[in-house]
Amino acid sequence: MPECAEGVRIVSPRFIRDAHHGGFKVQVWTVDEEPDMRRLLEWGVDGLISNRLDVAVRIRDAFLARRKMD
Repeated sequence: MPECAEGVRIVSPRFIRDAHHGGFKVQVWTVDEEPDMRRLLEWGVDGLISNRLDVAVRIRDAFLARRKMD
């Protein structure tokens, strides 16, 4: 799903929490900016679709490494 559609935010921390509570996964497309990738991962999305695979993998790996340390 897109993070926003026609200027309206769809994906938020609450949306993600409610989706997970209902047994759904949240995968967001098309996320190409590093700050957006970081924010969405912090919010708890299950997947990102990006045109910048190298950047997305680097951001994901750094995010997972930080979580292991916590």
